[in-house]
Amino acid sequence: MSMTKQAFMPWLTALLAVLAFLPTVGMDYAYDDINLIRDEPSIRHPADFPKLWTGNFNDGMEQLYRPLASSSFAVQWWIHGDRPALFRIVNLLLHATATGLLTLLAFRWFGAMAALIAGVLFAVHPSRTEIIGIISYRTESLMTLFFLWACVVAIKPWTARRIVALLMLSIAALLCKEQAIVLPFVLGLIGWMLHRPGADDAHRRRMKLAALAALWLLSGYLIARESLLPFLKDPRWILPSINPVAHADGLDRWLWPIKIVGHYLQLFLAPGHMSLDHGGDALQLAGWSDI
Repeated sequence: MSMTKQAFMPWLTALLAVLAFLPTVGMDYAYDDINLIRDEPSIRHPADFPKLWTGNFNDGMEQLYRPLASSSFAVQWWIHGDRPALFRIVNLLLHATATGLLTLLAFRWFGAMAALIAGVLFAVHPSRTEIIGIISYRTESLMTLFFLWACVVAIKPWTARRIVALLMLSIAALLCKEQAIVLPFVLGLIGWMLHRPGADDAHRRRMKLAALAALWLLSGYLIARESLLPFLKDPRWILPSINPVAHADGLDRWLWPIKIVGHYLQLFLAPGHMSLDHGGDALQLAGWSDI
């Protein structure tokens, strides 16, 4: 019965994720989709494809390096051309897959009830609206998918083959969004928590090898990333409305992160001012999309 639930529950929450955001398929390009997909030469012309792996994701001040996500847009454009609905269907399937992986992870770690709650909450939470409704925000869904996939692999015994898979998934997540830089540390914590008791010498050697490989991976990524697009920019070019922390001084600089974490916890646990159609309303008011 437990195995039946484990197999069935991820599919159930993934289906719920699709149904919740199915209306987004009918939307046009919106917000950053205009510049990053519809009018981006590197997406539309295969000859310009290498630029996606050497340049800024959005040609803006943020210095974003997300070539794997950009490549997914390019491959789709070459296959079906200017059809936003097909881009959106892929976004929806990515969200559904990530939802299923989260449900599976929660089931194996905490049981059926926790898996159901986590899967349903992730599937329909209003915070997903812009990530799914704006095509170019696929970076988040792709990174989340690889992140959760790696966590599912990590809760099993760390064989040499699984360690290679974890490193590959970590690289893929990093090439989708910079926040995946924490993934190797999360995987290390999972490995230490789940496989520490009774580990034999061979297992300890594999864990040490994995830790060393992760350090080399992060070092290589940071060096390559910094040579292409430096992380640090002059904070004077960052608008206070976008990143008020950059303009904070003294004690405020230490208090801002606490405020931000509290704000996000409030939005996550009690999203009373958010709704599944918030993204649609906002885009319509902005005049970017005919919804």
